[in-house]
Amino acid sequence: MRSASYFILVFASIVLLSGLMGFLQAQQLLSLYIEVSGSLILLLAFFFMLKKKKEAYWTSVATIIGLFIYFGYLFAKTTQFFPGFLAALSAFSLFLLFIELFHIGKE
Repeated sequence: MRSASYFILVFASIVLLSGLMGFLQAQQLLSLYIEVSGSLILLLAFFFMLKKKKEAYWTSVATIIGLFIYFGYLFAKTTQFFPGFLAALSAFSLFLLFIELFHIGKE
């Protein structure tokens, strides 16, 4: 079951693009730093997830929790659609990661 790993790859790509779009449209440096660094950590963790390294899963969990807090803050502050959408994707990513983490532990 590697569906969570591939979903993390897609999620990291969306976060990377949203960070770049936020910087290009609104000149938000904080958005660029947080989202690009978070997506790079997730992309690196993705490659270790394919090798079933448990540390990569926990690194992804910690990174996604941080991104969830950031996107939730942005959504509460601006009530725009995209930060809320990314917060929901973060929550879904956490759900998939926990399912896969506990599945790997039983192997």
